[in-house]
Formats: sequence, C-alpha cells, structure tokens
Amino acid sequence: MRNKIEVASYTHAMKARGILRQRGFICDVQKTSTQNGCAFFVYVNDDADKIRRILSSSGIAVIRW
Repeated sequence: MRNKIEVASYTHAMKARGILRQRGFICDVQKTSTQNGCAFFVYVNDDADKIRRILSSSGIAVIRW
C-alpha cells in the first residue's frame, strides 16, 4: 500500500526522502498547489506507523497521513 505523507515544507520533504532512502525505502516527493498555497507530499510503500516513527525521531514535521 502506498502511503501519502504531508510534510511542512519542501525542505522537510527532501530530508524525509533522504532519510527514508538511506534506510532502504523506495519513496518520492510531489508538490501540489492548493487554495492555501503549496503542499508537499512524500509517498512511500511501507507500514505507515513505522514511517511515522522514523520521521518523528528524525525531527521531520508531519502535517497529516
């Protein structure tokens, strides 16, 4: 299952992608325009709870899953 994770900024998206790739996860980043500006998402194929713990312990600001 592919998980969609919204992060606080482009910087957090790129850091999250780097951290996850170092740990062997396949993931990518997408920017989406919204009414309130831009949103950045990291897409990863793995357990959401595991990814949440990794990003949280790495200081990545996650907006929503």
